[in-house]
Amino acid sequence: MPTIGARELADLIEAGRAPVLVDVRTPAERDIVSLPGGGIQVDVAQLRDGTGLPAVAGLDESAVFYCKSGARSAEAVRLVADATGVRARSLDGGVLGWIDQIDPSLPRY
Repeated sequence: MPTIGARELADLIEAGRAPVLVDVRTPAERDIVSLPGGGIQVDVAQLRDGTGLPAVAGLDESAVFYCKSGARSAEAVRLVADATGVRARSLDGGVLGWIDQIDPSLPRY
């Protein structure tokens, strides 16, 4: 399953080549902290039951899925690949990895 590290993602964002970000956490988690750049918000549960697949239709391999630690986003990448054939990437370490490596001022949860 393809992944991307926080530093590589930050470099893409800083260079103006930000990929589409897909936040697969719950709305309550999103209220605590999110990565810069917005993106698509679809709970991994919606990808599991298929109702969230239209939200990610049209994405390509440059898209980056993320969650708190990387586990749910890895599952989401697999679900999307199985349903659409698109092999997007998962943010290695998720939001916590981003906080640890890029922006420690963000709240941890």
